[in-house]
Amino acid sequence: MAPLACGRGMHRVGGEPLIEEGLQAATRREPSAHQRWPRKASVGIVLGAAAAAVIVLAGQQPGVSLKSRTLKTLGLVERFCYGSQLSMNFGSGITKFDLDGGSADVVRNCPFGASNPTGKIHFSCLYSGMWNLTDQSCYSCPALREKFTYVEGQKRAIVLRPAGEGDKHSEQCIFDDGSVYSRGEIAFTCKDRRWQHVSTTCSKTICRAGNVSLNFYGSVGKVRLPVPGSDNFTQLACPKIAPNPQGVVTLKCKPNKDPEGDGTWTFMNQTCQTCNPTTLKLIVEKVHKREVLLPGAITDALVEKSCIFDDGTKIYPRGIVTYMCHKNGWELQNSTCRDWVCPDQTAVMQMEYHTDGGQAMTGQATIKLKASVDGRHEYDCPQGTLKPSGKISFDCLPDSSWRVNTVACGNGEQMATSTENV
Repeated sequence: MAPLACGRGMHRVGGEPLIEEGLQAATRREPSAHQRWPRKASVGIVLGAAAAAVIVLAGQQPGVSLKSRTLKTLGLVERFCYGSQLSMNFGSGITKFDLDGGSADVVRNCPFGASNPTGKIHFSCLYSGMWNLTDQSCYSCPALREKFTYVEGQKRAIVLRPAGEGDKHSEQCIFDDGSVYSRGEIAFTCKDRRWQHVSTTCSKTICRAGNVSLNFYGSVGKVRLPVPGSDNFTQLACPKIAPNPQGVVTLKCKPNKDPEGDGTWTFMNQTCQTCNPTTLKLIVEKVHKREVLLPGAITDALVEKSCIFDDGTKIYPRGIVTYMCHKNGWELQNSTCRDWVCPDQTAVMQMEYHTDGGQAMTGQATIKLKASVDGRHEYDCPQGTLKPSGKISFDCLPDSSWRVNTVACGNGEQMATSTENV
C-alpha cells in the first residue's frame, strides 16, 4: 500500500499510533481566528446529497486526510451540526426554522397554512456539519412553474403552489399575446405526487370548438367531425363517403345550467342520408323467409336483392326483391321472386258456335290459368260447350304472357279470349 504524508515523515495508513497521535495533535491545537466556526449561522439545506467532508488530522503541516465516511467507519468521528436558521416555503409563504446545534435528528411540525398542517418535517445532521431535509409530509406535490401553450402563439406562465394529493387548481384563460377567453379555464390536479394538467376549456362561445362523433352505421360507420364554437346552431359538411356528401349535419348548442359551464352539442338533423342502414325480414308465400340488409341511402334510392330464402335452401330462379328509400325509411317496393314464367291469370273467353240449323250461338266462359313455366299447357273446355271433355291449349311465352293455341270444344267452335290477373 502506498504511503501517505503525515507531518514530515512517511507512514503507512492504518498504523494505530499514527492516528492516535494525529487526533491528539488536532485536539490540542487551537484553531486560528479565520478557522473558528460560528456557534450559529444561516445556512442552506442539502437535499438528498451526502457530503464528503475532508478532515485534516496533523498539526502545522498537511497530515493524513481521510473522508468523513472513512473516519465514521473507524468510529473516530461524531456528527455535529451548529445551530442554524433555515428558511423554507411549504406553500403558505416563507417559514423560518431555528435548529439548535447538535447531532440528533430534528422533527418539526408543518407550518400553518400547509396543505397538510398535521404533517412533520424531518432534519438530519450530516457528517459534513450541515443540516439536511430528509423527509416531509406537509404536501404531496411540490411547487410547479412552467410555460403553458394553448394554441400556437398563445402562451402563459403557470405557477402552482405545493399541494396535497387530490387538490385542484385552475387558471384563467389569459395569454401573453393579449388573447382573453371569457369562458373556461386551465385545470390542474395534484396526483401521484406531481401536478398534472387535466383539461383546458378556454372558449369565447357557450359551446366551444372541438369535435363531435356521429354514427351513420353501415359502411360509413362512426365519424369524427370538427365543430366550430357557437352560441346557437352550426352546420357541418357530411362525410365524403356518405350517400349524399353534399349534405349537412345541423347541431344546436344547449347552454349549461351553470352560466359559467360549457354548453353541449345536440343533434338536430342531417341530409347525408335519408334512410339509415337497417336489417329487415321478408316472407314470401307465407313460408319462405330471409333477412334483407339495406345500406344508408338518399330519398328514392332503389336496392335490389336476390330471391334466396331459408338460408339458401329455397332459391327462386326468377325475379328480384326491390326496396325503395322513402322519407320515413326503407319500404318493400316489389317482389317478383317465382319458380314460374307466366303468372296466375284468368282467361275470359267469348265463344261462338252454330247449331245444326245454322243458327249462331254465343257465350262467355272463364278459365283460370295457373302460374307455369314457359311452354304449352292444356285446360278442359268450359261447361256448356258442345264438347266439355275437349281441350283448350295455351302457350306460356318467354315474356311471361299467355296465348291461346288450340280450341277443341266441338263442332268447329270458335272463341275469342282475353286474360286478366287473378
